[in-house]
Amino acid sequence: MRLSLVQLCVGFALVMLPMSTLPAQAGTAPARSTALGVTLPTGTTSSSNFFYREAARYTLKLDATRQSVTLGASLELFRLPMTGAPQSEIVTMMRDAGWTVTIADSTPTVAIAEKAGTPAVFLSFTSSKRDRWLYTADIVARGQTPASTPADATPQRQVSAPPVSQVPATGPTSRSNAASQPAATMSPPPPTSPSQPPATPAGRSTFAFSTTKFDDGWTSNIGDSWVEIVKGDLRVIQHYKREEENQYMSVVEEQTRLFWNLLVAPRYRDVAELYIERNNPGGYEPINYAEATATDAATGRRVFVVLFYHPNRKSRWMEFITPDKATFEREFGAYRNSSTDWARWLVMTSRNRFAVSVGDFTGTWSDNFASGTSMVFSATGRSAGMLYAGGSTNVRFEQGSYVMDIASAEGMVGSVRTRNVTYTGAFTVVDNWTVAFANNFQGRTRRFTASFEGVKGGRVLNLMLDEPNGYTLHLVRNR
Repeated sequence: MRLSLVQLCVGFALVMLPMSTLPAQAGTAPARSTALGVTLPTGTTSSSNFFYREAARYTLKLDATRQSVTLGASLELFRLPMTGAPQSEIVTMMRDAGWTVTIADSTPTVAIAEKAGTPAVFLSFTSSKRDRWLYTADIVARGQTPASTPADATPQRQVSAPPVSQVPATGPTSRSNAASQPAATMSPPPPTSPSQPPATPAGRSTFAFSTTKFDDGWTSNIGDSWVEIVKGDLRVIQHYKREEENQYMSVVEEQTRLFWNLLVAPRYRDVAELYIERNNPGGYEPINYAEATATDAATGRRVFVVLFYHPNRKSRWMEFITPDKATFEREFGAYRNSSTDWARWLVMTSRNRFAVSVGDFTGTWSDNFASGTSMVFSATGRSAGMLYAGGSTNVRFEQGSYVMDIASAEGMVGSVRTRNVTYTGAFTVVDNWTVAFANNFQGRTRRFTASFEGVKGGRVLNLMLDEPNGYTLHLVRNR
């Protein structure tokens, strides 16, 4: 009988479903872990979604194999709130409940929890810019466990997670074209020109650079809740992702109004002529748009404010602040529904980019992904199984050297194949925008264009391979 690949819940053509985009099934609040016997942080929800559970089951299996652990049938999935540092917060809660938590040195996103009189529990923390998850499973057998470190009671500093990227064990899959980028210099590859002044060192930041000056007059400054991009009396605020972005809202106007009230309204007064777009002027590419004249509460100045979001262009909610509407239109063009030149607005998305230095890398950085595709018989509509792909990349930097550990799992559920590869060698910061890994894939030295991206709670390290059909790693520091 002929097989047809379709999306099970919709019935369309083949589609890959990243873990970060599948709809969560909310459980009771507050969420409580039966395996751990603790109530999880406010905002946590449990999930019984089939795709999540199958993807989580094989992610756990992959991690457990690397730690010489055999898991039982029990499985818990919890979607964690985006605020704070959930991994260290949950470890602290578990220690308070009497658990001993040991984090694997090779894979700091997994841990083993032990408690007298209670079966041991295997933990896995997986993250992206959209979601943070905790998986738990019972341990039924243990072999020779790799090196590990007891978790300290002091909460660890954890950065918001990066977007998912697929990295096979024999070398990451192509995801972007690095060859088309300008040559790296002491300034970032900009959206408009290959040459810029160098980035400005940070003040008290734990990272070396918190300001980037672009050659077209714009300057980006990283903050706790947003990146502020300034040129003269023009300001653009690129807001970091919020938990509310995970809510599904089919009415564009309601979604725009929600984020106007969350992001803009608290910092202004005497708002006048507020206009919120009700329709979908982006056509097949929906956008959110709102504008008003208001008084900036911090400066007392009257300004023109625009709130804009373009979900299909890797945009964030961006707030444009200019002295008046005429100034805004001279710089960015007039808002004319579907005829607006969105490119003049979206270029601001690329300015969340900051330089690197050798002292920024110490520690372990990780990238994880998981995807599933349902298969059904075209004639009967009955399930024909599920195709799964998942994996992780962990890079440990220490005193001029690195260890890059890549693991992947792929295949039909029930016969998933796993692979691992490790690269070890010297690590060099060539300049503020370029790094090199010696003895990498096929024993070669490979260069990456490097930059930091501001996110809630910290930074994402973006490494783009400087080779034709190069891929990009989006890494978050675990410890």
